[in-house]
Amino acid sequence: MYTNIKQDTVCLDDSKPRWEEYSPYKYPVKGTRFLAFKVPLEQSICFRLPKDKWLRPNDLLELLDKDNYKLGLIIDLTNTARYYKPEFQYLLLLFHNWPL
Repeated sequence: MYTNIKQDTVCLDDSKPRWEEYSPYKYPVKGTRFLAFKVPLEQSICFRLPKDKWLRPNDLLELLDKDNYKLGLIIDLTNTARYYKPEFQYLLLLFHNWPL
């Protein structure tokens, strides 16, 4: 689907949807407790974006808390550890990476 995306970049080429155009999350997968969300970014990457588009790990947790979702396990399917792993581990959440 997205074959020409450079690994570890936030800005995708102009013909494809950009990270900042997606909402942080929507609804749990019907009949499950699974909730997909876009990759939260570390502070240094967020600085490249308008402040209203930032999504850092703490921002995501605050949004989830506001909607009464409790995050307990993160299954990371990205093919990098660049973005947020240490921050979520610091927050004492279970974390596992399965790069695809």
